[in-house]
Amino acid sequence: MTLKKIWQKLNGVTFLVISVIIVFSLIIWLTGCQSTCESLLFPGTQITRPELDSEVKHFLVIAEQRTKDLDQKDALKNALFNFALTSAESGTVNPIALLMTFGSILGIGAASDNIRKRFKAKNESAN
Repeated sequence: MTLKKIWQKLNGVTFLVISVIIVFSLIIWLTGCQSTCESLLFPGTQITRPELDSEVKHFLVIAEQRTKDLDQKDALKNALFNFALTSAESGTVNPIALLMTFGSILGIGAASDNIRKRFKAKNESAN
């Protein structure tokens, strides 16, 4: 059969044939391809929904770690401010309070360093 004969037979149902082709193409496209978007970590790279969820969780862990770090720094500032305020009110320096303040500085620094190492080790083992 030539192309002309096929076209003559399909001439009455052209709309139906084109509609069926479009519907089947859409079904194959919608079921076969996952939606993608641009990566947050690697711009220019397309990622799927599960990969995007993983990146968002990674950012949330980093944000939580940095929030804890800021909280610790604010606590340290408050401790130093309270020490300075107490020293200014009394006119003397309390050596025990000074040692406690420096001890809290060292403790906060060591704790934040341990937290960073734990998160870094966890992130490296996940990759």
